[in-house]
Amino acid sequence: MSSLLSTIKMLVRKEMEFSEPTRAKVIRVDESALSVTVVDTADEQAEYDAVLRSTSIAGAELGIVPIPAVGSIVIIEFVDSNPSQAFVSKFSEIEKFKIISEAEIVLESNGHSIVIDSEGIKYTDTTGEPMVKGQSLINYLSGLDTVIQSLLTWAASVSPPLSGVAHTPVANDILSNKGKIS
Repeated sequence: MSSLLSTIKMLVRKEMEFSEPTRAKVIRVDESALSVTVVDTADEQAEYDAVLRSTSIAGAELGIVPIPAVGSIVIIEFVDSNPSQAFVSKFSEIEKFKIISEAEIVLESNGHSIVIDSEGIKYTDTTGEPMVKGQSLINYLSGLDTVIQSLLTWAASVSPPLSGVAHTPVANDILSNKGKIS
């Protein structure tokens, strides 16, 4: 009878182990998989892979995902008390936020806004006028490049030709939609 009782106690203890939130230390972050590897702070032999959940709408894989810093403390919880279904529920230190979106992203504060969309990044100040917009900047620089080249062509055609100035066109990868201007 005592062996049955000890077996039941062991099973209950094992079941309770994964039903409570667990304090853990982040040892690895996999941003592409939106997961972390953590070690239980109470039992350093217990290592779990935990999912980073987004603040999504209707279960979509879109939203804001906090990415914890390696070495920080997190609270992990388990779906249906299953240690292979761990997820991070609280963070002590967030290294950055990852925003996963298929739509325009707008950040607003005190009359200023940053809009990220398919055309690029636009910063608007309190006047409401765009300060920088990716495609507009590309178009402006391309036009400026053409004007400079025209001036140099004209300078070489006058008599006597003006010389000593060389123009290096803006590299296409800087002006492309794929190459980002930083």
